Amino acid sequence: PYCSYPLIVEIYNFCQHDCLYCFTKHKETWHNKAMQRKKRGFNKILDILDIGSLKAIFSGEQVQSKKDLLLKSFLDQRYAIQIGAQTDPGGRLEKKYGRTFELLKLLKKDGNYYPVRISTKGSAFKNGKYLDIFNSYRQATILISIISIDNNILKKIEPNTPQVKEQLSLQNLLPKTSVKLGLSLR
Repeated sequence: PYCSYPLIVEIYNFCQHDCLYCFTKHKETWHNKAMQRKKRGFNKILDILDIGSLKAIFSGEQVQSKKDLLLKSFLDQRYAIQIGAQTDPGGRLEKKYGRTFELLKLLKKDGNYYPVRISTKGSAFKNGKYLDIFNSYRQATILISIISIDNNILKKIEPNTPQVKEQLSLQNLLPKTSVKLGLSLR
């Protein structure tokens, strides 16, 4: 019920924003286990999406299990994919690892502009390589999630998020692309 999109993709298995209200870090979930691994350092284990497997299913190369067949059928219907619901696909991890960029390249491959909605508090998408990929991405929306325009409040509640001005700077860059920009005010 929190995110109504039928397919939600999490790129990373934890989020660096450390928001006080985050429901995933207050439960015994994959997020808490990932936070324990985070303390030992960042590594490939932190990825929860196997982009290679998704690519094989997306292209029809790997449709063996019932789960693969269901996912392939779902993808063929071109339902929009929500990227990021419990973690941020455009935060500091993205700046370091570029996993969201790899997924977007896959979803845009061969003129197949697969519909996506990306929810973020981060600022990774200001980089030119993202703007290049968004340039002709016709069915994409980026929702910037903010709780306040007061940076002092943000530092207390969302200690590791960029300042609002940095988050909103996408509004000056995205009009040059086909991507729609929205605000998620919570």
